[in-house]
Amino acid sequence: MIPMATTEGCLVASTNRGCKAISAGSGATSTILKDGITRAPCLRFPSATEAAKFSVWARGKDALEELKGAFESTTSFGKLLEAEPTVAGRNVYLRLVCFSGDAMGMNMVSKGSLAVVSLIQTLFPACKLVALSGNMCTDKKAAATNWLHGRGKSVVIEAIIPKDVVASTLKTTVEAIVGVNMNKNLIGSAMACSIGGFNCHAANNVTAPTDFKGAFFRIPKNMVLMFLHAVQSEIFNKVASLRVTRHDKEKPVEGDLVQVEAPADS
Repeated sequence: MIPMATTEGCLVASTNRGCKAISAGSGATSTILKDGITRAPCLRFPSATEAAKFSVWARGKDALEELKGAFESTTSFGKLLEAEPTVAGRNVYLRLVCFSGDAMGMNMVSKGSLAVVSLIQTLFPACKLVALSGNMCTDKKAAATNWLHGRGKSVVIEAIIPKDVVASTLKTTVEAIVGVNMNKNLIGSAMACSIGGFNCHAANNVTAPTDFKGAFFRIPKNMVLMFLHAVQSEIFNKVASLRVTRHDKEKPVEGDLVQVEAPADS
């Protein structure tokens, strides 16, 4: 059974039809290639030279063992797998790749990352923590680094659907599906400069958004707890975005959002 928090009939029907076609064929086989959630603290050094020296140290085997000790002292389940520094002037973005077991694990990883930063500041006293998440994680945003290096579970899935099943269940031909995939998923996505979005909107099936309340109250009580754990994944899909946050000292212009705090006695 696949939990889909939706009452959108077409989405449920098309997903069911796809599952039927896959089951009538070879079934689906999957392999996890990489499993690691990430956090990337932004560290600030007095000079670019000191930032570079830290980066060289952080890439060493001995450094990883020290960082692992600090990270894993905060959790019984989490493991630090990699620590990859990226230098930008005096800034270093240390992308920590962590195993979090069956949990999504961001609280676990953030706590461990803070312990890593504390150790770094002991070894490099001039280092300052700008932000525990320096946006190179990258969390809740479409980013090329996630597409290239993965975040969470990186999975390869394969299914072979015979042409007679394609005809009887999907009501089309293999050639037509291949043509749509080429012209829509590959060429269309390339023309849109999509970041890792070369698919038929897989998030639509993962999230299945619309009438969450109506769907929730149709679920048997003994299954509610299982579905509640899927809520965090839905939130991550919803808030994924491409945007630039701007802070400056200039006067507001038309279109800016301005927050006004009035005195308590006004």
